[in-house]
Amino acid sequence: STRLRRAARPLPLSARSSVALMGNQASCCGKEDSALDGLATTGFAELQQDEAAPVDQDAGIKVARRASSVEPLQTYEVTLDKSSGLKLGLDVDYMAERAVLPVLAVTGGLAQQWNSSHHARAQIARDDIIVEANGCRGNVTLMLDACKANTQQLKLVLARNVTYDRLVADLEHLVKTAQCGPAFIRLSWMDSGGLSDTTKGCSSAALRFVNHSKGSCAETAQNLLVPLAEKYVEIGFISHADLW
Repeated sequence: STRLRRAARPLPLSARSSVALMGNQASCCGKEDSALDGLATTGFAELQQDEAAPVDQDAGIKVARRASSVEPLQTYEVTLDKSSGLKLGLDVDYMAERAVLPVLAVTGGLAQQWNSSHHARAQIARDDIIVEANGCRGNVTLMLDACKANTQQLKLVLARNVTYDRLVADLEHLVKTAQCGPAFIRLSWMDSGGLSDTTKGCSSAALRFVNHSKGSCAETAQNLLVPLAEKYVEIGFISHADLW
């Protein structure tokens, strides 16, 4: 059977890394603040110019891909023959809020048999995540049921080395290489109250108002995070809200 370890909900990313994602208090009147606002609400190409130009969303995403240098997601498939009656030999981290099952350990059984007879590129390893089990995807309860079901075969789709530490490292690399700290600081300021009821927004909802007159930095930040969203959100490791 598959052993489960129910883990506590991970800390928010803002509390787990040094990336400047926390709220920022600043005056709107100072020259330095105005300069930061300008940096935060423009695109990458504009940051190298004296005059601002309209933000090009497609161009921003392309630059974000180059700047972030995020290692692409690697997936692989495993087929375990359950006819022998051996246990699966996998410890997984079950969390109801998540859509995937992170592998904590290979403990023997069918998983170890598979690893012993396959190249390292196809072996199940700690920090990989189970994305699909016998066609079930996106629901960890159904995926666990598929793993425990009395079937002859268990077909798994896994993604390689997907962890919170890896995500934080990718975020830190993005901030350093793209020099986008001001954009995220400005976004945090907006999110903490820059969009209020009087401006058709509210605290903690900045990214819902990308087309708002004050929301261009939200669009810029979203463009910056596209490569990370494609890697970590689309497979169900975290939500868009958690990433933002």
